[in-house]
Amino acid sequence: LAYIVFNMVALPIVALIGAQVLPQDISGQQPAPYVTTADAYGEGVYALADEAFFPDTDWQLMTVSGEDQAGDSWLNAITGIPEPVNYIRTNVAGAFYEITVNGQEITLTHDVGPDHGVLEVLADGEPLMVTETVDGEEVAVPLLIDTYNEVLRYNETTNIELPEAGISTLMLVNTGTPNAVSEGNVIGISTLEVQVPKRVNSLPMIIGLLAVVQVIGLAFAVVFGRLFKGFAESMTTRRAILLSIAMYCIIAIWGFVLNSTIEFWFLAWMVATVQGGSQALSRSLYAALSPSSKSGEFFGLFSIMSKGAAVVGSGIFAGAALLFDSSRPAILSLVVLFLLGAYLLTRVDIDEGKRIAREEDARVYGEVEA
Repeated sequence: LAYIVFNMVALPIVALIGAQVLPQDISGQQPAPYVTTADAYGEGVYALADEAFFPDTDWQLMTVSGEDQAGDSWLNAITGIPEPVNYIRTNVAGAFYEITVNGQEITLTHDVGPDHGVLEVLADGEPLMVTETVDGEEVAVPLLIDTYNEVLRYNETTNIELPEAGISTLMLVNTGTPNAVSEGNVIGISTLEVQVPKRVNSLPMIIGLLAVVQVIGLAFAVVFGRLFKGFAESMTTRRAILLSIAMYCIIAIWGFVLNSTIEFWFLAWMVATVQGGSQALSRSLYAALSPSSKSGEFFGLFSIMSKGAAVVGSGIFAGAALLFDSSRPAILSLVVLFLLGAYLLTRVDIDEGKRIAREEDARVYGEVEA
């Protein structure tokens, strides 16, 4: 019990302090955002056909309807028809699009088709190099985006990673040299997204710190365990389950505010601390309230209710995620189920339930003997 209480208190405190104190490349804390400056565009999605970004020459504006984007797929009945989207297109060899960004990972949305060409990517005037495996060896080659496809498709994406984070001038150039089967050298682009900074962490350091906390927890349980003796002796099955539910509430609330890799792993260990025991105690209490002569009926109901709870819980989670457009409120919404379960458990007369179960067994087994 001392070990569980220690983890209940220490894990959130150590993780939250570690997220703030440790270097970002160890803790996995979200780096500072790429902000828009006077000279560069920071993280966000930019419609390249907007007036602020539209190139002066060689490119033409084209509006693609939702029907053309969706095509003839039967999934349209489920997903619906998307909104029209603007593209800029060119078939002029050497035509380029230039934008200065503040970031490192870029996602380019473009179309592909049977008459499409090849797009070269330059960073600060130099070809952007990527690593490919040729004849078993890794070699650096210029990044070329082949937009040829047998069928015209829209909203295809390609990820571009710049050599370094920060301000760079990105240039997209129509090479004018499509692959051998293409019917032309058309290039069509729609949006450019500057991604948020990539998290970096040191998993060995995090696991090592977690192991140190657990060693301290074991030492705490050995040294101070006797201080919890009275608490342990008063710990009935119901109180143990309620303690587990309290830990689950802490886990859900912590998951709502979690924002670093170290917090994720410490939270996962907290779940591991309580998961097995809570399930075993719940089944044990339920078995004590069930007549052994009717264990099949009672545990059949238990199984059905468990599956029903999984459906209800998943529905609440999905509904909250859909309503708030984020999984964080969905995680927090699970606290409602935990508190409801705790309340219902406090209303159960366990002694009376055990007495009724014993009487039922005595009646059934008495009839069998007779």
